[in-house]
Amino acid sequence: MGWCLVLRVLSRILLIFIPASMREAVHPCGRLAVELLLKIASEVPSNSELATLSLLCKYYNVVFNGCPYRSPDASALSTLARHEFDRLPLQTPHPASFVKVFTADENARSETIAAALVNLNAYRVSLKGLVLSTPHIPLAYFIPFPLPHYLQSICELSLQVPYPISSLSLARSLFLPSLTVCKLFFEGTATPVKYSTIASLLRSLVGARLARLTIEFPKSSSATDIADIFTNLFDEPAFRFPLLRALKIVAESLTFSLDIFLMRHPGLEELEYFRETSLSALCTFSSPQTLPNL
Repeated sequence: MGWCLVLRVLSRILLIFIPASMREAVHPCGRLAVELLLKIASEVPSNSELATLSLLCKYYNVVFNGCPYRSPDASALSTLARHEFDRLPLQTPHPASFVKVFTADENARSETIAAALVNLNAYRVSLKGLVLSTPHIPLAYFIPFPLPHYLQSICELSLQVPYPISSLSLARSLFLPSLTVCKLFFEGTATPVKYSTIASLLRSLVGARLARLTIEFPKSSSATDIADIFTNLFDEPAFRFPLLRALKIVAESLTFSLDIFLMRHPGLEELEYFRETSLSALCTFSSPQTLPNL
């Protein structure tokens, strides 16, 4: 109830103390204008609190009703997948029309994910984030190719999916120039991913405006040969991301050199490495000037 009280108090105090030049920002009935309410919504930490605010009155319901669906968790997937006819007698906008970050987890069915994405397409949504933790469902089961318009401007991407041949082109098409955050988890998928396929997918990231990159490599029983694949990849001059500020590598059974890659990215501020061996197995340079901002 804390945010409800804040709104009630603000709506009364502002009319008394707000400068005359700013009073047009307050609704004539004493309710805060939509712009101020949306600013408040951006500071509310949980969807449950936003839902409470939407019940305060009809005016706030109109403003806040869609806010919990801007970045809903996977539990909202069935709601996003509902056909408009199934929502009757509700007359409010479909929750799918508000979504900016779409999330699906391992409990989701491919049919439900596909239905939700159809609704996003129908309401001309432009997603900013896509989070898919569906280790048993390939992308081709629910995302059409070529890439639909609602996925063509995503900035944040997180994938833990299988990579059969039918999904490779689709996966590469998601590595858009607009990407600033990319998280790729190759461990724990239903079918093992070939290491040459992983290297090929990572090469497809070149051209993205990445600021943060996370890669979780699958475990391997023949680590030496595979390490050469990734050492060669990270050594390639073209494998470079000028805006990269944070790199996270999870490679429990792999050891490969990042020396050349790190020297090409002096702007790195965060470096995380998860493996049984020490960071010295990953890079051998000792000069602090190599990564001055780390």
